[in-house]
Amino acid sequence: MNRAPLPSLDICFGELLCEEQRLATQATYQQDKMLSNAVAYATHGKCKGCDMRKVQCFSCKEYEHIDAHCVRKSCNYCNKPRHIIKECPIRPQNCQANAYQVTVSPSTFANSAIVGDSSALTPEMVQQIIISAFSALGLQGRGSLPSLSWLVDLGASNHMTSSFDTLSNVRTYNGLSHIQIANGSQLPIHAIGDVSSTFRDVFVSPELSTSLISVGQLIDNNCDVCFSRDGCLV
Repeated sequence: MNRAPLPSLDICFGELLCEEQRLATQATYQQDKMLSNAVAYATHGKCKGCDMRKVQCFSCKEYEHIDAHCVRKSCNYCNKPRHIIKECPIRPQNCQANAYQVTVSPSTFANSAIVGDSSALTPEMVQQIIISAFSALGLQGRGSLPSLSWLVDLGASNHMTSSFDTLSNVRTYNGLSHIQIANGSQLPIHAIGDVSSTFRDVFVSPELSTSLISVGQLIDNNCDVCFSRDGCLV
């Protein structure tokens, strides 16, 4: 809620659901980790002084080593070899979030807009959950979007992209706002443009790696946004 302008009730409700899901996922992961550590410690203790030729790894099912030293370990999440679930690069909880924040100096606080979730969250950022959930969705409507890939972002309060190719009515941006990404780096906003009559005021920063569609901004432009298993209908 610590943002200006205040988000709509729909956005607050969506962020609350994402936060509850994140907390539930984190609690489950911590319980699994504690159980795994306890089993590993017990197994290691029993193997001291024993014949390793008779010790079987429960990961690869071969003998003479334990799971902690297994070179053929595989991930229970993606089923790929050479890593375990807590190291899985595609598991949402382990991914580095591509969260973006548009921030301004104190003198222009009234024009501030926040994109993504707060940097105070844990590494299992809510923004990554949102991006992972909607990255596979298509966007349908009365008009068609360009072929450039866009991500539907429930938490973003502004559209943004790195390309001028799809924009019209491009205006030079002379404000003091900038885009702050998850690692603390700041990206300048070069311009603002429109894609269509209902897809307006898109921030342009050439260094962005992701183009975001703000659900909140679509609603502010009097658009109805409906999500289903088949995609997103505007």
